[in-house]
Amino acid sequence: MLRRGSTSPLLPWENRPVKLPKFTYHRSDRLTETLNALHQWGPEAKILAGGTDLIVNLKQRLLAPRVLVSLRDLDELRCIREDRGELMIGATTTLQDLIESERVALSFPALHQAARSVGSRSIQHVRGTIGGNLCQQTRCMYYNQSEFWRSVRNPCYKLGGHTCFAEEGGQKCHSVCRSDLAPALLVYSAMLKIVGKNSERLLPLNSFYTGEGERPFDLAPHELLSEIRLSVPPPHSGANYQKLRFRSSIDYPIASAACALCLRNEKLDTFRLAVGSLSPSPLLIREATTLLQGKAPNEQRFQDAARMAEAQAKPHPVDNVGSTAAYRQKMVRVLALRAMAEALRAAQSA
Repeated sequence: MLRRGSTSPLLPWENRPVKLPKFTYHRSDRLTETLNALHQWGPEAKILAGGTDLIVNLKQRLLAPRVLVSLRDLDELRCIREDRGELMIGATTTLQDLIESERVALSFPALHQAARSVGSRSIQHVRGTIGGNLCQQTRCMYYNQSEFWRSVRNPCYKLGGHTCFAEEGGQKCHSVCRSDLAPALLVYSAMLKIVGKNSERLLPLNSFYTGEGERPFDLAPHELLSEIRLSVPPPHSGANYQKLRFRSSIDYPIASAACALCLRNEKLDTFRLAVGSLSPSPLLIREATTLLQGKAPNEQRFQDAARMAEAQAKPHPVDNVGSTAAYRQKMVRVLALRAMAEALRAAQSA
């Protein structure tokens, strides 16, 4: 058999259709039944929301669950509502819902900007969800490959082995959290509602990420993320999200930064800075908060905060996302400066 338009024969693996592994499909319009299914199957089940991340991993045989538990019919998890100064966003709310929400655009501009930056219009409208973006698996160019490609190597840490191909002699998994929404929500001090069959807990977003590439989330097999909660910022607040990528419409970030701040009497009443796509979790730059909170914003203080972000990020990047670690480290400072400057401009004009 020949390739179309070529005289070269197909290689053995090129003629194989990419099929999903066999699984049982569970779909319900009741959250209690969905949680019962997760409780019953435990680690043998995987949650299917939009499927943007999961379906590709299934085709690459990175995952082979016995059961897929769909959230598609759970209308109660697709909502944006405000209650007592908090904005509640259901986990299956689509990226397009976020983009079209006037409340999100007005009060949480960094989240709005991050949602607009994810993938293409089709992903935003049909597939991508806020919960799925937060819970997407960490990525690495040595891990996110076909089963055939991986077969010539020993398993890496994320596949249960004892090797990291991204760093010679690496003693841990260096796969990267490439969520766009995570840094944006981190600077808003987002809280996550995690539910199970007989449990419910609220968890700060920063605690949700473990920092471990093999097990990136504090989420038990029988639990699911049901809601994101955000406190509505006070007047004279501003925020911004910056993303570095090669292609504007489809690429994951190779580095990102977000900043949220509030002005009172020409000083920074609150200030938070975060960077992403550098390690297994987004990084909150706490030293920058200590430096700037309660101080008048100026270029020198922003430069110092950006250097803190660069210093905190420096130990993490390796060459595993299609861009060099050195370039990504340098760009952290640039992105942080841009995010801070745009956030301050927005707060001053509010």
